Amino acid sequence: MIARRFRFSLVLLLVLMRTAMAQFTGIAPTAAPGLNVHPVITTDPAILYPPERDFVLMPGDLLSVELYGVVPAYLDRERVAQDGSIRLNLGGIIPLEGLTLKQAEAAIAARFEQAQTFHNAQVQIQVVEAPGHTATLIGAIRGSVPVVGHVRLYDVLARVGSTGSTTAQVSTQASTVTQASTVMTIQRPGVPAPIVVDIGNDATHSAAGNIPIFAGDTITVGQVGNYYVVGAVNKPGPSPLSGAVPTTVLQAISSAGGTTFPAKMNDAQLIRFTDGHRTVQAVPLKKIQDGSVEDVALQTDDIVLVPTSAIRNAIKNGGISTVVAIALAYATVSTSR
Repeated sequence: MIARRFRFSLVLLLVLMRTAMAQFTGIAPTAAPGLNVHPVITTDPAILYPPERDFVLMPGDLLSVELYGVVPAYLDRERVAQDGSIRLNLGGIIPLEGLTLKQAEAAIAARFEQAQTFHNAQVQIQVVEAPGHTATLIGAIRGSVPVVGHVRLYDVLARVGSTGSTTAQVSTQASTVTQASTVMTIQRPGVPAPIVVDIGNDATHSAAGNIPIFAGDTITVGQVGNYYVVGAVNKPGPSPLSGAVPTTVLQAISSAGGTTFPAKMNDAQLIRFTDGHRTVQAVPLKKIQDGSVEDVALQTDDIVLVPTSAIRNAIKNGGISTVVAIALAYATVSTSR
């Protein structure tokens, strides 16, 4: 009779354990290869440091055209039209888009010579406004910066906002602080592949990322937000990612106060949202701790789930009486055989 009661208690305990485990099985696992996928940093000097480009005219440029050595004096101020041409007094319509200032001056002088308006005119062009000569920043830092003359990446960033570990406020949500990543992607007209640079936080190396920026460049600054640790940890909840130093799963769990007693270390999972799709990947914490498996660098909105061990959870909730009950149950079963 006693043996039956203990067997019933053991069966009931096993049922409760399975119920406790069920709360962590609602996530459908999906394949997520390559958790530590890092952007490939561009290292080709020919791409990073191309020859400096001369200023070329484009629609919207406001020009001051002056002629020297002519009588009467000639001065005209006109804006380059959308078709790339300019309409000058006594010169008519002259296409200038894509020309450097020297080329444009020669084109205007040739037009006056052809029209027999001015002979051997010395033309000088000054750019009064150049609204189209800009670099655009999107992502964690947003803005548009004029690019006239020799401009580098740090010049653009300094004019628009902060970088690195300094917070860049692009969202005013209640508890969300978005930081700017040090990894930046540059889309450049005429260059087929994106240019990826990491300016880092080390002043001795960050100068290598201060590359030339040209008009038409679009600079994407990554947004670094929060990650979440839930389950069997002492302080579950969100934490901010660093804008410069990667945060790994072990570091995240450490920041969450470490695991609690019922934690099932080798059943931890990383839930990641990529392009609107959820992926779930096993993260064996014990193997990561002993170095046999690579630790995982976290991304924005990653969720680290540390499930509980049902047996440990039952022991924790039931106290010493549960331990005695389990021991007696196993003893009864073994003696009844």
